Amino acid sequence: MLPVYVSCRFRREIVNIFIMSSRDYKEQVLAAVPIESYIGRFVPLKRAGKRLTGLCPFHGEKTPSFSVTPDKGLFYCFGCGKGGDLLRFVMDYEGLNFPEALETLGRFAGIEKPKNFNIGTFIIAPPMPIGADINPDITPKITFK
Repeated sequence: MLPVYVSCRFRREIVNIFIMSSRDYKEQVLAAVPIESYIGRFVPLKRAGKRLTGLCPFHGEKTPSFSVTPDKGLFYCFGCGKGGDLLRFVMDYEGLNFPEALETLGRFAGIEKPKNFNIGTFIIAPPMPIGADINPDITPKITFK
């Protein structure tokens, strides 16, 4: 665990740098992996107009109600109501949390994750008054696990 002590005035900047880094990585990975090619590894898909359809992997069914829309990068099941983007599919199908799903897709796409991208959680302490001294005993921490 790596504690980082910051004052209130810099806390927002540090958190935004972390979030922007992971957001850019997410956008890069999602742009590199076509949703139909990844989901097609687990679900046989057939073209039906602009969409692709197949049997839903989340519940048993005999008639295809699972739909993938490649141009929007979304999937939806009209039977069970599950839907979302490719990351949501990976999280639901493979039982992973967000950072693990993003890392899985990154490996699939052959994109190396940024060095400052931390798989885990980060905790932000409650705000403190601006101008407070940076004292490790009383200053809130951003803790990376």
